[in-house]
Amino acid sequence: VTPSSLDEPRRLLDAGTGLPSLTSLFSDLRPILEDPNGVTALYVHLPASAIIEERFGWETLEAYRGLNANYLTKFAQDMRRERNHCVLARLYADDFVLLAPQRETDPLVPTQLADGMTRHLAAVDEETATVLQIYVGMARNRPFPKIHPERWLYRLIQVAQTEATDVGRQRIAAHVRLLDRAVANEQFVMLYQPISWLADHSIFAHEALVRCSVKELRNPHLLFNIAEQGDRIRQ
Repeated sequence: VTPSSLDEPRRLLDAGTGLPSLTSLFSDLRPILEDPNGVTALYVHLPASAIIEERFGWETLEAYRGLNANYLTKFAQDMRRERNHCVLARLYADDFVLLAPQRETDPLVPTQLADGMTRHLAAVDEETATVLQIYVGMARNRPFPKIHPERWLYRLIQVAQTEATDVGRQRIAAHVRLLDRAVANEQFVMLYQPISWLADHSIFAHEALVRCSVKELRNPHLLFNIAEQGDRIRQ
């Protein structure tokens, strides 16, 4: 019998969120892998951390990550009650994975997760929620007896990760198309915000602020992030 870390009850916790790492959870995955319906892997990618830290500061970023971890923990608990088993782990700084037995309602889960996380963050910090980006990929399959369970599981997660990446690319491309139309139609205005001395409140300069009239691009943080991602910042 080939030794497997699926049988090793280790617990390595992530210092930032308190969530366990995937490799420490293999002992919890046995019931999921043995479910006759197969396994569902949800890959959650949250790429907005750099934007949030640059625009709002590292304290806001830490709070943002904590809120995300809290929501995902609650989401995993709900799935566990529904399906008897669900494992949540943090893979990288902004990447999480949920593993659970397959169910017929799986196609609805990515949208439910993304919408719920957006509402959860908006209820606490509406401004940060405006730049939130959530890309969720899903993969479903049944374990193949000839493949070692750990390798099979990582391959399943890689498929879900690829789908999350594709979702992200499609959304960025859609936003870039909106930006291109806004540029072509000149849907931008320049606002001038006065800067004054505290001593006598006299105005000594103005800050120029670019704003877009397109609803999806009204938030300036999102607008310039899309321009950077789409290589349109010089336009």
